[in-house]
Amino acid sequence: MAAPVSVDRERAAITARSILANVDVLEGEGLAAGSRDAVLEEAGQLTGAVEAPEDAAVLALARSIRERLTAVPGRTAAVLVAWLDDVLEPDA
Repeated sequence: MAAPVSVDRERAAITARSILANVDVLEGEGLAAGSRDAVLEEAGQLTGAVEAPEDAAVLALARSIRERLTAVPGRTAAVLVAWLDDVLEPDA
């Protein structure tokens, strides 16, 4: 059985705030409207990661946002995906 992942909740919340602050840039880089709405909703939820009751919820939100941003070809999206990777795989 794999060891449980320790979630850096503060890093997750900071990344989420960065996503919210850059959503217009992400849209300019190719984030589709439907994905934009989902990213806004999920990043809004992730900003509360410090108080989130379960690591699994934080990880699920980070994975979902990462999946949506991976489809965006721009540099800002790539940086945010890398930050989400740090949340999802802190020891990598």
